[in-house]
Amino acid sequence: MKLRPLLFFFPIIVIVSCGKSSSPEAPKELVVQCTTLPASTVTSYFAKLNGKAFIENAKSSSGKGFFYLSDHASDLASLQAEGTIYPGGDVPATGGEFACSLETLDPETTYYYVASIRIDNKETFGSVLSFTTVAGPPKGAIDMGLSVYWAQCNLGASNEVDFGDYYCWGETEPRHFTKSTGYKFFVTTDDPYPWNIRLTKYCPTDKKDLFWGGEGEPDNKLVLDPEDDAARVIMGGKWRMPTSAEFHELCNNCSVEWTSFQGVKGVILTSKVKGFEWAHLFFPAAGEMVEQENNLYGIGLLGGYWSSNLDTDFSVKCAQSFYFTIEGPKDFFDYGVGGGGDRDFGYSIRPVYE
Repeated sequence: MKLRPLLFFFPIIVIVSCGKSSSPEAPKELVVQCTTLPASTVTSYFAKLNGKAFIENAKSSSGKGFFYLSDHASDLASLQAEGTIYPGGDVPATGGEFACSLETLDPETTYYYVASIRIDNKETFGSVLSFTTVAGPPKGAIDMGLSVYWAQCNLGASNEVDFGDYYCWGETEPRHFTKSTGYKFFVTTDDPYPWNIRLTKYCPTDKKDLFWGGEGEPDNKLVLDPEDDAARVIMGGKWRMPTSAEFHELCNNCSVEWTSFQGVKGVILTSKVKGFEWAHLFFPAAGEMVEQENNLYGIGLLGGYWSSNLDTDFSVKCAQSFYFTIEGPKDFFDYGVGGGGDRDFGYSIRPVYE
């Protein structure tokens, strides 16, 4: 008998790989580096702040650049707590440079700043750097070669020929046509002698019996306090109202001419100081606001500009000012610095910078 071989069949399982493992890949960590770059184009009032960011693995399409700036806080923690924040614009998710321009800095002042980048709810800082603005007038001021810089335009004005706002002496809110409230430092009395108004601030001691209406003794203040100086309150920093002495200095060192500038009548003062003969200031004939009538008077004919000094010669209910008029059939022009302007009249203010 012939034997036949036995055949056995075993299944063969072939495992074929179809690509990557099905387990999820761990997300890559966000990498951000921020560099504070040196400031550029530094002048007496302007500087450009610069920063640079390196970014990897960001979820967002872009980040935001910022700068923290201060004239006293010199470390990162202080800058974060006390510094002013300025936007530096969008930064691509791959990184790049960003910048910010500042146009209202003070001359001869050291500023500290740091760049930061914010992306995916994360803020990263660079190193703290500093720069110092150069000597010179701040933005909006003219160097006439005198002891202070003079503003190019009136308080509340947008340009040289704009009248700006009208202020009573010692008030920091402008007077408007519809305002009917009384002057801040006057009170009325039943005693008509020498007038039925008394003073509650800025009164010499020797005027107590005639003019004082406040509590206790007269304050004997002859110059505005900082909180009553409209230019200092509104503009801040080293801006303030000029003193009568500074108005005298201006007039004594300038030619003073009645003119029409860009279609607006007023006075132009041109410096006679050597090296500054190019510098000039235009004071528009903005008139004055008379509180009793609550209207404007003398536009195009006169101008009144408050100083910070009380009038102790004419009447303590007045303050000293720079005043000019043109009148009569022959257009007689007159100007000067002195008293006689009632405190509750609305005059213009031309700020100065110390």
